[in-house]
Amino acid sequence: MLNGAPKIRRAAEKMREGAERMRIAAERCVVANLARRYSGY
Repeated sequence: MLNGAPKIRRAAEKMREGAERMRIAAERCVVANLARRYSGY
């Protein structure tokens, strides 16, 4: 249990980082789409 804990923690951190990166990318995409839509008007 103790030996596996660091690996699990590292995996959880990697997953959290990946989710954060995906969320930031999605937000950037949404902002770009909004900017494109407003500049089109």
